[in-house]
Amino acid sequence: MGGDARRARLLPEAKLHEQVNGEWSLVETQRHVLFAGDAWLGNAVLEEEAPYHPLGFPAGGMPPDATAKLGLTLEATPTLDEVLALRLARMATMRRVIDGLTEAELDRVCGRKPADPYPDQEYAVRRCLKVVLKEEAEHHRYAVRATSPRSRPVPEPGEGAPRLRRRARASPGRSQLGSTAGSLTSADTPA
Repeated sequence: MGGDARRARLLPEAKLHEQVNGEWSLVETQRHVLFAGDAWLGNAVLEEEAPYHPLGFPAGGMPPDATAKLGLTLEATPTLDEVLALRLARMATMRRVIDGLTEAELDRVCGRKPADPYPDQEYAVRRCLKVVLKEEAEHHRYAVRATSPRSRPVPEPGEGAPRLRRRARASPGRSQLGSTAGSLTSADTPA
């Protein structure tokens, strides 16, 4: 989050938890990105024994019994720094995974889906990592807007906003996940 975190820390704590116009608060947004990384990377790609942190925050359509099964505590009110520390750890895991990728690993079908409420279908590593990258990019846009001194609206894609495509540099023998990160379909977007 970098500069966004610095700007956010200048805001009163209450502002970090404030919802405006039906949107999540800044802390809820960061909790959601934590959940996305836990679901799509920790559970689907890495098949971790306990991938979900209790502070994760799924999208609103997940039934309460499903969130309880995952061990999520939606009513928690963590500080921004608590959530960011968890996010930094998940981001470090993502970097390690990307650093070790091969084309074969990108095409590997995961043994698990992101979470129980998701449809039973094949989830390839490539798709799962693209979802995590898209979540990071989209919620970064929100964080920039939420911490901006002017709080100006960020244009939607197609309305003058820059495209979020960026090619990752790949060293010889490594895949180029970043070259496909901008080509998500709505089917890749978590519910």
